[in-house]
Amino acid sequence: MADRFPIRPVYEHPFGKNALTFSGVVKELRTTFETFTDRRTGKNSSYTMTDAALSAFSVFFMQSPSFLDFQRTMQETHGKNNAQTLFNVFQIPTDNHIRSLLDPVEPALVYPLFDFVFEGFQRAGVVDSFRAGNYSDPLN
Repeated sequence: MADRFPIRPVYEHPFGKNALTFSGVVKELRTTFETFTDRRTGKNSSYTMTDAALSAFSVFFMQSPSFLDFQRTMQETHGKNNAQTLFNVFQIPTDNHIRSLLDPVEPALVYPLFDFVFEGFQRAGVVDSFRAGNYSDPLN
């Protein structure tokens, strides 16, 4: 019976140590967003540039039409929300506040993120799979 159902070791990194992980991507996002210059002056700084940028990114990740409202409802009903648990954002700015904070940021500051993700896909073999015409790949 043991031969029929071999015990497989539990791997700390099931896709390899170099594979992209959600927490690794969020860490890289946070590191990049921390380089954004905050042009505000005075006491008008209740939200950090990093929280604004992570909130903006999380809108696309969650694909929610009213992200802020949904997070606030989750907070009220469950005592926590996705922005908090997934992105470590505890104060979510409004859409208008996010735009006013991030509009002055140079797009070139986020270019390294594309390289980071692309290189992760390369290490995982996703890029080669796509080039080979394997369109059944879920990332396609």
